Amino acid sequence: MEIYKVKKFMLDRRRYRFLLMAVLLTACFALTYYFHVFLKDESLFSHFFYVPIILSALWWQERGLIISVILALLLIMSHHFFRDFRISASSTGRVISLPCSFQFPLLLQ
Repeated sequence: MEIYKVKKFMLDRRRYRFLLMAVLLTACFALTYYFHVFLKDESLFSHFFYVPIILSALWWQERGLIISVILALLLIMSHHFFRDFRISASSTGRVISLPCSFQFPLLLQ
């Protein structure tokens, strides 16, 4: 009976993490759309990207790198679709720093 409880807890924890990551990624997509289309600003919203990146690094180690790659591609593609591919130097720096920031939580473990 105890093994069943442990397996159920682990399954619930995985579901919770996956659901939370899906919500955070959806929020990142929504913030990107809102800031690019309505506010025409790109200075603040990408800092929210670090939350799912850090959580994915802590939860899934190297496999979590896909989250930072997805968010970096989102930032590039949002400039292509919403801003006529006028990517600024600050956004280029953010695209480069997103996968690099993934390494810091791994080093702290």
